[in-house]
Amino acid sequence: MGKMPWMKLTTTDWFADPDLQACSLPARGLWVEMMLLMSRSPVRGELRRGDGTPFTAETLARVVREPLEQVQAWMAELEAGAVFKRTADGCIFQSRMIRETKELEQGAERFARHYSRKKSNGGSNGTSNAESNGTSNGVLTPKISEDRRQMTEEDKTPLTPLAEKPKRERGEDVPIPPELQTPDFTAAWGRWLGYRRRKRKPVSVDGARQQLADLAAAGIPEAIATINRSIAGDYQGLFPQTDRGRSAGSRTAAITATRIATEYAESPTPLPMFNLAPEPSNANGGEGGLNGVHAPAR
Repeated sequence: MGKMPWMKLTTTDWFADPDLQACSLPARGLWVEMMLLMSRSPVRGELRRGDGTPFTAETLARVVREPLEQVQAWMAELEAGAVFKRTADGCIFQSRMIRETKELEQGAERFARHYSRKKSNGGSNGTSNAESNGTSNGVLTPKISEDRRQMTEEDKTPLTPLAEKPKRERGEDVPIPPELQTPDFTAAWGRWLGYRRRKRKPVSVDGARQQLADLAAAGIPEAIATINRSIAGDYQGLFPQTDRGRSAGSRTAAITATRIATEYAESPTPLPMFNLAPEPSNANGGEGGLNGVHAPAR
């Protein structure tokens, strides 16, 4: 087995060994150096040199750069505590590392036997491994059954093309009425549609048709002015002011004036006449009367 770039050393095994913990700190440090050398040895788990000969105390002292007398004393301390053992030729070895190396070698052999048996047997029904996996010369090909191979052209049902999704109509698709087809209104209408899109509330088809009809009834100048007012006022809709219909404020004022005039006409008590013309400004610069309606002096 080749040299491994790592060595298994768990804290449990290290601190659970009472014989090792009974040794001095320098001796335990020397044992770590010896285990690292054994993990790189030609025979993993045995303290041997590159030529296979066992390490001697002199060689180990040169490797760890310590005096020979100290190394010999530390080795004697470790051997007395049965931390390591020796082979018949006097080579130091660690039992746990030898056992782990054998387990790794046996696992590698089992995997090699399993792989070679699977490769020799190939796929099912006597087919080769390449055919069973659908590969040929390293190229992946789909696995096709025999029934599929025997299908004729008449048996194959042609694919039905998918129906195209109908295009959704938008407000931009509604044509502009002929009476509004001028460059100025077309530009204003495009600004209105873009304004609604930027607000994430695009004009629908029905909404565009109704708005174009209202703008056509108001005329081109009022239609362009209505669009500009709605964009400037951040409105959601268009409110043209035509001759047939006034704005909401003017309609409310007209209704209020009609109601007041009706109450005065039906009242049994004579009511004073009101001068609807505004009076000159007073000395303070304000308008005389209330809301431009002034009662005559008595």
